[in-house]
Amino acid sequence: MAQNDTFTLFDLNEYLKRVIALNFPEPVWISCEIAQIKNARGNYYLDLVQQNEKEEVIAQSQAAIWYKSYLFLKAKLGDLLNSLLQEGTQIKIKVNVEYNERYGLKLIIEDIDPAYTLGQMELSRQKILERLKTAGVTELNKNVVMPRVIQRIAVISSDTAAGFKDFTAHLEENKHGYQFTLPSPSCHARPKYRKGGCKPIAGN
Repeated sequence: MAQNDTFTLFDLNEYLKRVIALNFPEPVWISCEIAQIKNARGNYYLDLVQQNEKEEVIAQSQAAIWYKSYLFLKAKLGDLLNSLLQEGTQIKIKVNVEYNERYGLKLIIEDIDPAYTLGQMELSRQKILERLKTAGVTELNKNVVMPRVIQRIAVISSDTAAGFKDFTAHLEENKHGYQFTLPSPSCHARPKYRKGGCKPIAGN
């Protein structure tokens, strides 16, 4: 381009749109992590990221699941879909790469591979177990003497998890008439963009 030639912003973005459409005529599968997700009128809007080994974000993009695609995924995956669409989840998704002159790049999600997420969860579990073994703490609980009357119980769980609700229901409905105190403090997980919490429970 000659030195005196100048693109307008629209011309530049329109050119980028044509380049992307030419190079991505069909949907592609990508792996990433959900950093943030929100629902607006049945459409889901996501911030996707990729981190390096130091847990530094090295790539980030916006994505969307339109309402009709959500209905397709719900019919295909059932209740598993809600478990996959959580902040901090590693997912493999099929996306259309779109570029708008005003709003920039957006990935339109068409499909989700649940097997990838389940595999990543198992891999993460194995890595955690390996770190615990290296630290020599995997057998500590076996050396703890169980008291005859348990007075304190700690549960790490989301407030909305079905398992947490079942656990508290069993405590409250116990046939022995024991009374339990269920405090509400929660703690947040890292990194900053990932929301989560743990729920402690104390019983007397």
